[in-house]
Amino acid sequence: MIDDVRLVTSELVTNAIQHAKTAFTVVLEGDTRMVRVTVSDDSASRLTLTTPTASDAEGWGLRIVQSISHDWGVVDRTRTGKSVWATFAVSEYAVLSHPLGEGVARE
Repeated sequence: MIDDVRLVTSELVTNAIQHAKTAFTVVLEGDTRMVRVTVSDDSASRLTLTTPTASDAEGWGLRIVQSISHDWGVVDRTRTGKSVWATFAVSEYAVLSHPLGEGVARE
């Protein structure tokens, strides 16, 4: 799961650098069930989920986010800017194999 979170974070940060061209923040949060990464920027430009062809070098970022993450979306802020988030389900195996996972209460 770490590689998936890294790849999606990289894609969202790349979008902020290439398209928003503003300062941005990255927030990573989670618990024993879910990890969420959020990249926020101050650009009023909106995201566009494109359908690139096999020969296109660009336009794949959000498709990668869509295919790897459990869920993703965009929250438009009231003034300018947006927050793009993606979530990842944590497997029970990952919790059990983590040193802090022993004795974790499960529903």
